Amino acid sequence: RVVVGSTVGGPDRFTPSCATSTAPDRSYMWTAPISGDFFIDTFGSTYDTMLTLHTSCTGPELPGMCNDDVPGMGTESRLRVTLRAGARVLIVVDGWASSSGSFVLNISRAFPNETGLCSDGLDNDGDLAIDCADSDCAMDTACTP
Repeated sequence: RVVVGSTVGGPDRFTPSCATSTAPDRSYMWTAPISGDFFIDTFGSTYDTMLTLHTSCTGPELPGMCNDDVPGMGTESRLRVTLRAGARVLIVVDGWASSSGSFVLNISRAFPNETGLCSDGLDNDGDLAIDCADSDCAMDTACTP
């Protein structure tokens, strides 16, 4: 968990490209500590969130970096981004339509597959399958009887 906050009563500074929003938003500058893939999500939030990534407070939305609801996950949002160590992005937590509320902003490493990570209870590669239910884990010793 990186940030717990609220968009209630905040300004509406950003307009996401992937859905309609006139909701208040909050933004955070984040620097990648290492090169690799990262998940940025709002899992644990109490309202219908949206996420976008930008180059700066006045910069454009990065191509393909807008999400309104992860399929099968309800009203929470998630982005997967590849960054170089030291790269900075502006993360915008927004709301669908005029939704606002309490949010949780999480950032975690994403891996190309779950091989070797098949018993941690996490969806490390972001394919919505966890551990032994993930085809990446079929040959992993954690999944073999």
